[in-house]
Amino acid sequence: MSDLKRLLCIVRHTPGWRVEPTRGGHWRCIPPDPHAPIVIAASSPSDVMARRALEAQLRRAGLDLGGRATS
Repeated sequence: MSDLKRLLCIVRHTPGWRVEPTRGGHWRCIPPDPHAPIVIAASSPSDVMARRALEAQLRRAGLDLGGRATS
C-alpha cells in the first residue's frame, strides 16, 4: 500500500473525518470541525516532502496522527 493510501485510510477511519474524491482526481479530506480547513490531497504525491506537507496540513486541520508512521 502506498504512503498516500495508508494516510487516507487513517483519515477515513478517524471518527468524524470524511474523504471524498474531487472531480479533478484529487482527494478532499473534510474534518469534523466546520471551522477547520478542508485539506486537498494530490492523487499521487511525487515525493516524501509532499507526503510530509500533507501530514502537516492534516494535523493543522485537527487530525491526531498520534505518532503513527505512514511510511
